[in-house]
Amino acid sequence: MNSDRRAFLRAAGVTGVVGLAGCSTLLGSRPDLVLTIENYRSDDVRLLVGVFDEEATDYNDGTVYRSTVDVPAEATGDDRWREPAVGPARRYRIEVGVGVEHATYHYHYVPDCLGDDASYDPQVNVIVNDAPGVTFGQSACGENVDFGP
Repeated sequence: MNSDRRAFLRAAGVTGVVGLAGCSTLLGSRPDLVLTIENYRSDDVRLLVGVFDEEATDYNDGTVYRSTVDVPAEATGDDRWREPAVGPARRYRIEVGVGVEHATYHYHYVPDCLGDDASYDPQVNVIVNDAPGVTFGQSACGENVDFGP
């Protein structure tokens, strides 16, 4: 093999490895998404929580997490309900069914940190207060989000 060609291939290989060094989150090492629920009501609340792959065409194939959750009255702050590892932080549709009638509310989670910026703790917080339904919030890259009602 020609020495110029070897030098080119060696340089291309080193450049490729160095170029990908900061892209580990793109290759599958994304941090886990944390899901929390705060209940500001004076009564316990039962929720049906589902997290689905946003690109799935069938909920059965796209289910990442699904559970019935009982959240005690006034469970806020350190007392809130928490699922620490729903799945890797990527695009999801999050659905929350409230109460006996299961009125369903949804949220589209889109992580806002990519590449080297993914050193934050991705989190979606569901807030149940006296108003009908629920509200959603998510952590943002490099900042703490106030999840209060």
